[in-house]
Amino acid sequence: AAPSYVIPGTVGENCLVLKDKVREVGLTLFESAACLNYTDKDIPRELAGLNLGFHVHLPLDYDWTAGAEEVFSLTTRLLQKVQFLGPDKFVLHPPGEIQQLAIFAELWQKSALSVYNQQDLLVENIDENDLTGCWDVVCAKNLGVCLDLGHILAYNQWSLLDLPTLWERVRLLHVYGLEKDKKHYGLEELNEEGKELL
Repeated sequence: AAPSYVIPGTVGENCLVLKDKVREVGLTLFESAACLNYTDKDIPRELAGLNLGFHVHLPLDYDWTAGAEEVFSLTTRLLQKVQFLGPDKFVLHPPGEIQQLAIFAELWQKSALSVYNQQDLLVENIDENDLTGCWDVVCAKNLGVCLDLGHILAYNQWSLLDLPTLWERVRLLHVYGLEKDKKHYGLEELNEEGKELL
């Protein structure tokens, strides 16, 4: 898979570039307000006819202080924009407050958004949350995991790899060369430690 932003342009333009290079596109819906304003020009209906699978990376700018219910409502409206593409995995940067994650997961699993099984909602290990503190919720709600190898390396998250049932929950890997100053660099930057981890 590749992200839906590899060249300057719309999601549609990126998908046309990627359609013969990858089997799946990760729809990077990083900015909630901007993505809510997407039209058919940004994500044309014709994309459904391409031989591509899709998954979604949910926004990075969620305001969890508004509550999990509000974040879920925003998520529902956002995913209506891409529902016709049939995405099957949804990556979430988990909130710092464990209870907010539990509430969001409950709302997700009771809704029509849970398309395949409970593990279609994938929590990602991020700088502020290596998943060890919320692992009880991940297991209790039977969530999946998007394992970010660059974050393990950049933020010394090796203890994550020892969590029970981790590997049966991993449904997606984020693989790139290096994270530095919150920027991702290409695989040519992958050091020996990273190659061994991969």
